[in-house]
Order: sequence, then C-alpha cells, then structure tokens
Amino acid sequence: MRYKIGILTKEQGYIERLAMYLKQRHGDELLLYYAESIESLRTQINPDKLQLLLVDKESELQGNVLGFPRLVYLAGQQEKETEREICKYQRAENIFESMLMWIHFFEEEETQDLLEKEGRIVLPYEGALDTAALEIISSMGENLGLLIPKVEKQAFVYDTRGCVCLDEFLKRPHSRSEGWRMAGQLCTLLSELEEYLLRPGCMLLEQTHIYYEEQTASLRFIYMPLETDRELSQEALEQVLTSMFGTQKRSVEENKKQELEEARTCVFQNLQLAAEQSRERILRRKAGETIVLMERDVPHLIRKKNQERIEIHGNIFKIGKDKKYVDYCISDNPAISKSHADIVKQGDAYFLIDHHSLNATILNGRKIPPKELMPLHIGDKITLANEQFDFCQ
Repeated sequence: MRYKIGILTKEQGYIERLAMYLKQRHGDELLLYYAESIESLRTQINPDKLQLLLVDKESELQGNVLGFPRLVYLAGQQEKETEREICKYQRAENIFESMLMWIHFFEEEETQDLLEKEGRIVLPYEGALDTAALEIISSMGENLGLLIPKVEKQAFVYDTRGCVCLDEFLKRPHSRSEGWRMAGQLCTLLSELEEYLLRPGCMLLEQTHIYYEEQTASLRFIYMPLETDRELSQEALEQVLTSMFGTQKRSVEENKKQELEEARTCVFQNLQLAAEQSRERILRRKAGETIVLMERDVPHLIRKKNQERIEIHGNIFKIGKDKKYVDYCISDNPAISKSHADIVKQGDAYFLIDHHSLNATILNGRKIPPKELMPLHIGDKITLANEQFDFCQ
C-alpha cells in the first residue's frame, strides 16, 4: 500500500528538500503532494483518500480543510511539541517515522469503523472485568450460543457477521414453531450458564442485542463478562419472549398469554434444575473415592470402543474433551469437541443436544441440528464425531 501525504506549507525550499529525501528513501511507501494553499492541494488529491495532511500552523487553515478530517501539524516554530504536531526541526528520518505512527493510528480508527459497518458492535463497559468468565466464554461460548467478546479500550467488541438482529429477523414471516424453538434455545442457555459459573444477570436480553445466525438458524447472545451482582431481569425475559411470539396471529388473546406464561415458567424451572444439578455434582466430587453401587435401571451409555459403562446423572450430562467443564471426558480422541454434546433429562424423558460440534453428532444414523433437543430412547445409537455409544438402561 502507498500512503498519500498532503503537505501544506509556504516554505517551498524546505519542503522540496524534505520531499526529495522522502522520495529517495521511501518512494515505495509514499505519494507526496505539497502546495502553498489548501485550494491548490485539493486539485491534486482526493481528500477522502488522504492518509495524512501536514500543515505549518493550525491557525493558517482558517477552517478551509473540510474534507480533510485527519490533521497532524508540522510545527513551523521551534516550540514544545503537542500530541498533534510533528516537529520539523529534527532529522528527516524521524519525521518519516512520526508520519507512519500517525498513519497507523488513523488506520486503526478506520479499521474499527469498518468492523462496525461489516457487522461488529462495540459495547463500552464500566466496572471490573470478570477474567474467569471471559476465559470460559472464550473456550466454551460458541458451544453455548454466545458471541465471543474481545476487550479493547474499556469496551467489548462482538463479531456479528453472518447474523441479523433478532428485532430485524422477527419482522420476517416465521412459524409458530420457530418462536418456540428460539425460546427453547434461550431456555437451554440460561439453564447452562450456572453450570459454567456464569451469571444469568450478565446476559443482554433486549432483542436489539440478540442475533439470529443465518447459517445455523440459531440465536447468538451477548454476555458481558463483568463482576456484578445484577440478577436476571424477569421483565426483560418476558419482553424477549413476547417478541418471539408477538408476531404470530391468534384468534384468542388468552392463548397468547398462556403460551408466554408457559415459556417463562419453563425457563425459570430450568434455571432451578441447573442449580440443583450443580449441587449434585459438588456432592459427587466431594464423595471422592466412595464406592457407589450401580443401579441396574440407571440410564447409561456403553462406549463401543472399549465397552465402558458411563452412568448418566443429573439433569444435564455433558460430554466432550475438556475435563474442566464436562461430566464425561473423551480425552483420547481429537475429533471430539471441547463441549461436544449433552444428554438432558426433563421429567422422565431424555434428550440429546449438539453444541455446534466441529464433527457433528449423529443419532441413529442421522446428523442432528445443533442446539435442538432430540428425544432419546433405550437402544438408540449415538455417534459423536467417530465415537459410537449405545443408550441403555
């Protein structure tokens, strides 16, 4: 890339020597334009494409630099430099280095603007950063359905390329079952947060901050990893659930209210179940080497590779290769994702859910879509990547 440098000065002799020096040594990097008046400079260069404009004094511009929004001043006198000045009473090589420093600064600003235009949002934050939560989201967030934040200058940056805002998506025609499916994904996510020691209150549940990913046909949520005691807002949850069902036509208003109440109840019940399961896991871990007699009617998996029996306990049984976050770790198979799939218990029924695993989850020979609960029955064949299991009781 060649950088366009506009130089505005009345000291023609000095600027010609500087221009000659820069062209001889940095001609491949720079395109130099210089003139005594801003009008003359405008005829030589497109202001929108200018990387840097150098002038003698800000006062000499007299407001005639509209279209040249990026200014750095080449000091005309030997005075104390400010952050917007490049002192000309120094070696030409130092001037060139200062130019590049400002060019790179401007490029960072342009890159940030471009990222936002291309589908990234920047959310400033106040307060203490929860580094543990950030680490968990960085490794597990994609499987959970969260957008992965980057921390830049007291702000979180989220990549939303390939997604549309839920607010925009809901303006499109969509089926009643689609609304239920989205509510189910939200329910599953909220129930999983406490499993990973994440705070439900850090979720942004406004539909302007929830995204629908076109490729996977699933929702993506924003979690602000901050140290906070904020609780999950039931009002915000009701509003987003209302938005998911609010566009559907119904003949009776009471049906709408009943569905909303059922969905809300389902979400909070799952949060309670997740908390109970967390307590169960802690008790099991504290038991240490205590021998637990196996019950014949306990649902379990048989790993075909070595005929290992894997008992399924709790309401959410996680399977993957990251031993910090799963109940059954498959550490000897690189094809398995960190958090590959879950077996979920709801009442007396069991379901299988895939967490956007890289090599997929297959149930009875059919690949299952990510983030959807698929019913499990005794005798079903489960394949995680290339690992085969039988679901037994």
